[in-house]
Amino acid sequence: MEIVVTLYPLQPSFERNYTTEFAPEWVVIGGLQFQPLSIPLLHACFANPKLPLTNAFASRAEEVGCKFRKELEKEHIFLFDILALDLNYGYKHTYKELKSMNGTDVVNINHLYELWRDAVAKKEEFLTFKFIDDGRIVLETQMVEDEKEQLMEDHRLPDVVSQGILNV
Repeated sequence: MEIVVTLYPLQPSFERNYTTEFAPEWVVIGGLQFQPLSIPLLHACFANPKLPLTNAFASRAEEVGCKFRKELEKEHIFLFDILALDLNYGYKHTYKELKSMNGTDVVNINHLYELWRDAVAKKEEFLTFKFIDDGRIVLETQMVEDEKEQLMEDHRLPDVVSQGILNV
């Protein structure tokens, strides 16, 4: 009897080093700033005592950080900030892990960007973000598009998406 086994390195749950493994990526949709979880991002979050981190965020970060990826493309995308705009007034769901957008499970940050652009192209009325704790944020698609330039100007953003996502 002969057993053939292919071995390969296990992928960590999230990236560990910006300078050697990847550049930080982000997407801002209607003022909602999404980023994949990474070790440098966690260090920055926990090093800043002014950030209102929740125990739920810390527990979830620890939970996903102690596992290896089952799917190589899968990233844990979190809502890290809500930049002030009229269309997102009242939402305070920061430090939550995103589960889906408009009913489609989000695989990674690039996939989130694609889902957003597809929703705009299809002229979907709303963008519905669902989080793993069943929380939701709903924004009007057209308002997100209409306020994009104002968002960039008010918050001094070079774009609403990082360059690495645009280059894919």
